[in-house]
Amino acid sequence: MRRPGIQGRYGAPARTLVPLIMAALLLAACDTAAPGSASPEPSASSSVASEAPASSTSSASPTAEPTPADATAAAGLAFVRAVDGLEQLFVVDPDGSERQVSGLAAEHASIGAAQPAWSPDRSMIAFGPPTTGSGLDPQLWIVNADGTNQRPIATLGEWTEWSPDSTRLLWTDSVFTTDNTGEYARIWIAEVASGEVTQLAPRGTVTHWLPDGEHISFLPPESEPHIMVLPVAGGEPQELIVGVGPWWSPDGGQMLVERENDIYLADADGGNERLLIEGAGSPAWSPDGTRVAFGDVDDAGTFVVGVADLDGTVLWTDVPGADASWSPDGTKLAVEVFDPDGPFTHILDAETGAAIWKVEGRFPDW
Repeated sequence: MRRPGIQGRYGAPARTLVPLIMAALLLAACDTAAPGSASPEPSASSSVASEAPASSTSSASPTAEPTPADATAAAGLAFVRAVDGLEQLFVVDPDGSERQVSGLAAEHASIGAAQPAWSPDRSMIAFGPPTTGSGLDPQLWIVNADGTNQRPIATLGEWTEWSPDSTRLLWTDSVFTTDNTGEYARIWIAEVASGEVTQLAPRGTVTHWLPDGEHISFLPPESEPHIMVLPVAGGEPQELIVGVGPWWSPDGGQMLVERENDIYLADADGGNERLLIEGAGSPAWSPDGTRVAFGDVDDAGTFVVGVADLDGTVLWTDVPGADASWSPDGTKLAVEVFDPDGPFTHILDAETGAAIWKVEGRFPDW
């Protein structure tokens, strides 16, 4: 919502968003299981932006079967799994056990869930409608982390993201809405406590909060992708930088931008721009701001992930998975893996890329 980066985290990179949602609609109508969440389009294998020693770019391979003793490595992870033919939201507790969070009340059992996004204070989880099952509920929802007080917040939206202080949600109209109306996607904001919803802008997509919590970024629908910044309190939008994103560093001093299937790093004001990783997308900052996880597609057409540092050195890559989400302590990554037996989430060692646990389910968010 990727997450955050629903991530993007309730959303996906702009180049894959429409195909993903159209596929979800077809799958919902057929009541069949769907593959994993959106990932970068095929591109050349990721490479460092500048020459690096061969040893620093070696590929990593996940272990064949992670052991049950490592289940606690997934503590705090949110994901969705099918329950009686409809996907519901789960959370992994510190002891490694899995706990259903959505659909617990009788009136919510038929709602389902997808694309969970933790609030920054870890007290709530926002999630969208199911992408498989016998129908789609056209609403965004919030539930407390303990599974209580599940409530709708708005009509169906995308690019859902929490404000830094966990008091507001930001999103845009979904493709379902715009395809039915023929209009551009609008930008919305909601006060979580009151449920009050306000239209922030008449059109735009790929929305993100700036670290100050008082501005948002978005992409206008016209021309080549270029990122605009808009004050939440009102005012005129200002162009920031060409590309898709941005993804802000934890300290707010830098940002990552996607452009032509490459990842760029720039200062927060758009200056000092430089190529970071070629042939990659879906960037995600480590919690300490020293590394970047990214997605790619290998020569066999498999979605893979990797990690690079901020000088462009790829520390490891070519590990199966998509939509990487960092653990709060920065030691692990959760990725969605496309498996013939169904969707799985793998927990990877962030230092090496080795798999240390897996859980049946998809749309992981930490």
